[in-house]
Amino acid sequence: MPVLTDDVVWAVRLAVCAVFGLAAWAKAADNSSTRASVTAFGVPARLASLVGWALPAVELLVAVTVLPPWSAVFACGAALVLLSVFSMAVAVQLHKGQHPSCACFGAASAEPISKWTLARNGLIAAV
Repeated sequence: MPVLTDDVVWAVRLAVCAVFGLAAWAKAADNSSTRASVTAFGVPARLASLVGWALPAVELLVAVTVLPPWSAVFACGAALVLLSVFSMAVAVQLHKGQHPSCACFGAASAEPISKWTLARNGLIAAV
């Protein structure tokens, strides 16, 4: 099994930080779209506001905690859990023939979900 250099590990952690930090910032900056998106994915309307704020908070926590070495493993595990949950939600919607707007990165990615959304999540998870 190849050993990753410190530079590669640091670059990967910075990439995960950037992806989750951007996602958190975009969702928090356009929280009304975030609430609409989570509702379109099946979150009950009464919980949409809570999820709309909790989701970017958790993503920001992942972004921040992936950088220090003592919390990076936990943060990467949390990132994989989030990506798995997101991917399952996308797969369920696609299986139903529905293509709601993802808003994964706020208004910058307000396009309907597709198989590409699953592929992108897989690539991020691989990192």
